[in-house]
Amino acid sequence: MKVNNLSVHYIFWTFLLLFPALSWLPGGVGTAQKLLHISVFLFVITLVLIKKPARPDAKMVYFLLGYVLVTVSYYIFTTLVFTTNLSWMDVTDFTRPIVYLVYLSIPLLYPLSGEQLKALMKFFVVACVIQIVFSAFVYFPALWGIADIYKGRMSDDVVVFHFFRWSGTYGYPSDFAFYLSFFIYYQYFKLVDAKNEFQFKDWLFVGVVFLALILTLSRGGIGTIIIMLGLSYLFGRGKKSKAVNATLMLIIVVSITLATSISLTFEKSNMLKLDYIESMFGGEEKDSSTNHRVVEMELAVEYFDKCFPFGCGSNRIELKKRISVIESLYGYQLAKWGAIGLILYFVLLFWMVNILYASAKTHKKGSFESIFSYATLLLVLSIPVAFGFSSAMSDRFKTLPLHYLFIGYVINLHAIKKRQQKIKVERLEVKDVN
Repeated sequence: MKVNNLSVHYIFWTFLLLFPALSWLPGGVGTAQKLLHISVFLFVITLVLIKKPARPDAKMVYFLLGYVLVTVSYYIFTTLVFTTNLSWMDVTDFTRPIVYLVYLSIPLLYPLSGEQLKALMKFFVVACVIQIVFSAFVYFPALWGIADIYKGRMSDDVVVFHFFRWSGTYGYPSDFAFYLSFFIYYQYFKLVDAKNEFQFKDWLFVGVVFLALILTLSRGGIGTIIIMLGLSYLFGRGKKSKAVNATLMLIIVVSITLATSISLTFEKSNMLKLDYIESMFGGEEKDSSTNHRVVEMELAVEYFDKCFPFGCGSNRIELKKRISVIESLYGYQLAKWGAIGLILYFVLLFWMVNILYASAKTHKKGSFESIFSYATLLLVLSIPVAFGFSSAMSDRFKTLPLHYLFIGYVINLHAIKKRQQKIKVERLEVKDVN
């Protein structure tokens, strides 16, 4: 039986979305992350052996391979020179760019046309709704055993309110919020550029996704989406749309109402209250999560200054003595790889953003391809603009595939469009000659 490229992506995404956090294994999420990446690597190798891959653009391949080679070499150099106690754990940081390349290569080796990607988008929407329903399992004690499979915080956690925060099959609420943000961005651009196709089911989907977002109670996720939609509204065509203006007003009213309702409903329970969000701005009363980010950034600035412009390298043993884990994009880059490492990150970011924006602009306004490209562009930009101060979403266990796979899909859309434009020009030139 011949398996087409679309079927490959259906199978792959089903695996990704159902891959459990496996926090019950020794090493918890760290073990699950290694298992996921090894499984994906073996999946790609097996796939290449049984199904002939496409040949991506040579210039793009050279850039990506060159970028990974330079970045990995730089990581090794800084670690050997500046790391106090070398260990095998440091190797993990060296392999990161290679892991990113593996995920990005999947849509490039097995590309999808615009129509195929549109069909896959329907799959994404169904999967999103299923995960939202799954998150509601936390309200039914009989289902807690199932919910615990994908939870970063278990039902018997000491701080039990974390268990009630919605996280889909992504383990943690912030990861789920990042996943949900793509659908919000997609629906926003659809409302702006293809409002005639915006039907009742779209409005219903938007409402359900926003409700799920609020129930994640992820401050980083909610804040990032507000910031990115605000920037898109201010600098894009959204502010000229009556439908967008009315929708934003409705969202603001509903959000305030829901937030107030949640606060009152759970006031006497051990679930999360609004003081969790307010604690970010409470001076000495900051919660442990916020304090962790503050300490992390202070540590990043210290190492950034001490080893400028290189950073301190992987340095896992020494950093572990100072902080349990570095979670943010800027904390990770500045502490370990310094100014040069941050520049390398922005080089890749600029390359990706350039392709995403070009795809969004060259496709017909309001088309699926254009809307998908714009949504992915906003998703990618949301990391350095906002999410990166609290979490490195492009490095996370469950959101890593989402980030790089979506970029790969848009690269393909742009490549197809470029080929179509080239053929059109060649035909016109032949016609002129004749």
